Amino acid sequence: MALVTVALVAIIAMAALSIDIGTLYQAKAEAQRAADAAALTGARVISISGITGDPVNGPKDGSWADICGGDTSPATLAAISAAQQNLIGGVAVLSGSVNVLYVAGKSGASNADCTDLGLNFAVNPIVKVSVQRTKLPIFFARVFSLFGSNFSGTSVSATASAEGFNPSNLSAVGLSMIPVQPRCVKP
Repeated sequence: MALVTVALVAIIAMAALSIDIGTLYQAKAEAQRAADAAALTGARVISISGITGDPVNGPKDGSWADICGGDTSPATLAAISAAQQNLIGGVAVLSGSVNVLYVAGKSGASNADCTDLGLNFAVNPIVKVSVQRTKLPIFFARVFSLFGSNFSGTSVSATASAEGFNPSNLSAVGLSMIPVQPRCVKP
């Protein structure tokens, strides 16, 4: 009888732990979906704006700043809004938990403001979004006093990138650059 009691407590503890770990994995998947949606939305705003169709004048005439020039730009706000439409652990993503960066080319510099990225940004603009959720709720681990409250000290985060695809297949900026206005994005 004692052996069955000990085994039953161990089985219940393992089941509770597996539920909590499953909840954390689910939250990670939800964070990834939020980051994917945000990156695709930001890249789509850049794509339909046409700023890549005039790469030389974009930083000079302010058209890049109007689209992706910092925290209050339409591309950044659209990406944050898309991320906030997703729930992570049953809670909407907070705007402070979303970080939007613009990248000039595959291995180029990244910045929260695209105006300083140069002509490489005009060829294939990349939007990189990071989403984080802290203080994820736990359910059963607190019963066993592993944590003192309803929230754990764990967090989940996810990062996604989306590119405004350049159909001219131009991979480097040069004198023969063909200005295009991409109308599609790729993750």
